[in-house]
Amino acid sequence: MDFILRYIKLEFKRAYKAFPKMLLSSITLILIIGSLAYCGEKLLYANEEHDKAKVALVIEDDSSLISMATTLLESSNSISTVANFVKVSPSVAEKLMKEKSVIATLTIPDGFIKGLMEGNNLPINVEFSQTMHAFTGIFSELSLTATQTMASTQAGIYSQHDMYHAHNISDKLDNANKELNTKYLNFVFTRDSIFKTKTVTSTGNVSMGIYYLSGAIVLFFMMFSMSFNSFIMNDSKTLKQKLYTSKVGTYGYYASKILIVFSMYYCTFILLGIIGLFININLLKLFICIIPTLLCLATIVVLFFEISPNRLTAIILVFILSCSSAILSGCVIPTSYLPDTLEKIGSVLPTTAMITTIASGMNSGVNFNSLVYLLITAIICYLLTILYEKKARC
Repeated sequence: MDFILRYIKLEFKRAYKAFPKMLLSSITLILIIGSLAYCGEKLLYANEEHDKAKVALVIEDDSSLISMATTLLESSNSISTVANFVKVSPSVAEKLMKEKSVIATLTIPDGFIKGLMEGNNLPINVEFSQTMHAFTGIFSELSLTATQTMASTQAGIYSQHDMYHAHNISDKLDNANKELNTKYLNFVFTRDSIFKTKTVTSTGNVSMGIYYLSGAIVLFFMMFSMSFNSFIMNDSKTLKQKLYTSKVGTYGYYASKILIVFSMYYCTFILLGIIGLFININLLKLFICIIPTLLCLATIVVLFFEISPNRLTAIILVFILSCSSAILSGCVIPTSYLPDTLEKIGSVLPTTAMITTIASGMNSGVNFNSLVYLLITAIICYLLTILYEKKARC
C-alpha cells in the first residue's frame, strides 16, 4: 500500500509540473471559444431587423383617430416580429410591389374611421405581391384574423346605434360611437393582450442561458482533454510492464491516471468558478454534482488515449469526439432541433448526461438518472481500458 501511495504521489508531482502550461492552454481555449461565440452571435443577429419582411402602408384616411390606429398596428407584437411597415404613397407602393421589395401593400381607405362610427364596413385593402416569401403566409393569416376581429366589433356599434335611437338620444350617438370605437380600435390592434402567453422551450426545465452554459462547460473540458496527451502517453512500454507486475498492477496504474486527470479537471473547474464570481456566474454551486461529470470524462479520455497508437491520432480522436458530441448532445443547438435519428444517438451519449447533470445543478437540483448513467459509463470505460491493455499484451 505504501508503494502504491508513493507511486501516485510521484505521478501527481509529474503531472502538476505541466499544469501551468495546461492552464495557459485552457485560458487560450476559453478566449477562442468565447470569441467564436461572440462573432457567431454578431453574425447571426446583427441584421435581425433587415431579415424582417417589409409591408407598404398606404394611409388615405386623414381622420384624427387614424394615427392611433396605425401606431397600435405597427407596435403589435404579432406583426412587429415578422414585418416592418413602410409608410408610402399609392404610387410608391405600386412600384415597390412590382420590384418585389415588399411582400404586401396595406391600404387604409379614405373614410375608414368614419365608416366604423357609422356602421359602414370600409375594408382595409391588403394586396400581396407574387414574392414567395416565408412571411407572406404568416402575414396573410394575421390579416384574416384582424378582419374577423374587426367584424366582430361591429356588433357593438350596431347595438349602441339601436339603443340610442330607441331611447331618443340619437344626438349623443356621435360622441358615444367615437368613444366606443376608440376602445375597439385599441382592442383590435393590441389583440396580443387577449391571449395567454405561454413560453415553449426546447431546453426542457432549464433556461436557454443555463443550458448553453452547461454545454459550454462540457465542451471546454472535452477540448481541454487534449492537453493530457503527454502525461498519459509518455510512459514507455518497459515502464508499464514493470508497473503492471509490481504492487501497482494494471488496475492501480489506470486508476491513478484517471484520478490525476480528474483532479486536474477539478482544479481547473475551481479556478473557472472563482473567475465566474467576478462576472456574476456562480459555478461553485456545482462543486459536488460536477464530480461524476469530470470523473466520467476522465475515464473516457484515458480510454481514448490508451487505444490511440500515437499522440497525433489521440488528439485527432479527442477533437472529433468533442466536435461530434457538441453537435449531438446540444452544445450547438438543442437536440430537439436535430433529425430524429441524430436526436436518438445524442440522447445516449455521456456528454448529454453531463450537460443534464450540470444544468440540474445550476438550478439547485439533482438528476439522479444522469448521475447513475455517468457513474456506470465511468466504470465501463475503466474496465474497457484495462481489457484493451491486457489484450494488446497478449
